[in-house]
Amino acid sequence: MTPASNRRSSFAIYFSVALLALSFSSACSTAPTSPEIGRGPDNLLMYRPASQNSAEQINKPYVILVSIDGYRHDYNKLFSPPHLTRLANEGVAAESLRPVYPSKTFPNHYTLVTGLTADRHGIVSNEFYDPARDAVYSLPDRKAVEDGTWYFGEPIWITAQKQGLLSASYFWVGSEANIQGMHPNYFYRYDDKVANSARVDQVLKWLKLPAERRPHFITLYFDDVDTAGHQFGVNSDQTRKAVLAIDEQIGRLREGIAASGLPVNLVVVSDHGMQDLEAKKTIVLDETPEAARLLAKFKSVGRGPQMLLYLNKGEDPTLIAEAEKILNALATKAGKTFRVHRRDQMGPFRYTATPRTGDLIVEPDAPYSVGLKARMPSTAGANHGWDPVRYKAMHGIFYAHGPAFRENAKLPTMENVNVYPLLLAVLGLQQLAPIDGQLEPIKGALRPAR
Repeated sequence: MTPASNRRSSFAIYFSVALLALSFSSACSTAPTSPEIGRGPDNLLMYRPASQNSAEQINKPYVILVSIDGYRHDYNKLFSPPHLTRLANEGVAAESLRPVYPSKTFPNHYTLVTGLTADRHGIVSNEFYDPARDAVYSLPDRKAVEDGTWYFGEPIWITAQKQGLLSASYFWVGSEANIQGMHPNYFYRYDDKVANSARVDQVLKWLKLPAERRPHFITLYFDDVDTAGHQFGVNSDQTRKAVLAIDEQIGRLREGIAASGLPVNLVVVSDHGMQDLEAKKTIVLDETPEAARLLAKFKSVGRGPQMLLYLNKGEDPTLIAEAEKILNALATKAGKTFRVHRRDQMGPFRYTATPRTGDLIVEPDAPYSVGLKARMPSTAGANHGWDPVRYKAMHGIFYAHGPAFRENAKLPTMENVNVYPLLLAVLGLQQLAPIDGQLEPIKGALRPAR
């Protein structure tokens, strides 16, 4: 992808190219198929290209929601990034941001924009099985990721569009999918090869659009910190360099926001934290003949900090209780390094609302990882996904600055399910769909009404 900074087209050309793209989109393997989607420069996709902010909403504030994937709650202290430290000091900073269970990337990004727990919005892990569909959802499967029928709830870009407010996304879970038949008004298909500087450049270009076409809600996603943590561990030099590189882009973004003169509220979050792994702390579920015999009756999905087990179709349902008993006995033998839960016993995790969470959930203690003989988990670097209530290492960050937020304000640990109603309040939008989050616990982040 050509960096956005190398493209200085005017919006008129930009819009015309998007409309022209409709005439030949079928010739491109990655071209949009919906007649309501056009293509602009740099593979930008435009949903309903002629859309404009309504007259009632055009003067509303702006929100840029930034996710730094895998940015642990204490990385500011560990690595002293100047721009993120300044942001935390000048605006609102929570002690940490607690993800929903499991503390994985896809469930928590979608929670942040829907206000729902993972079992209620349907993206219950980075990889899971849906018995009703007899199909698996996983990150590498682009067809599933872009299929809106996998996603429940209402992302905030849809809530905004329903009320006449334009939105844009430079990568976010769900933004590529036609949820309720809709996308953000401007969006990109995920491509980790796109330079972070190009992502920031595009966000700043969106802020320069004419007011009627300028998005009021924008998402921006960075993956480098998570990648470095997974490969090299929390305290590695590689993770430090990744943090400082993203920090530089946050500084560029803040400079651009200040230069825009617009009432922009910047919210920086992360989806989860990170925990270093230990090579000897691996649990092999099928290590005994008895466990292997039972597990052959189940479809197993996932490994590492969580494994989901689904009883195969046609098998005796009593096998669920039998497998639970056998596996818990193995856990006791192994020193109680993991627990096995039936879905209806997962109330404290808020993980019971859908069969997608499995008939049995295997939950190891951190930093233990669970796997099978044929599918062993990684023991190098770091990982995430463990219970975020028990392990603060799974917590991320919440920093916010702008006209809607208090200055120099410190808040206790926040639950990320509450970010969605906070964003609605800042944008002045009505809640249109049921949610699990609440504004009350975090309304202290907002300036008092005048």
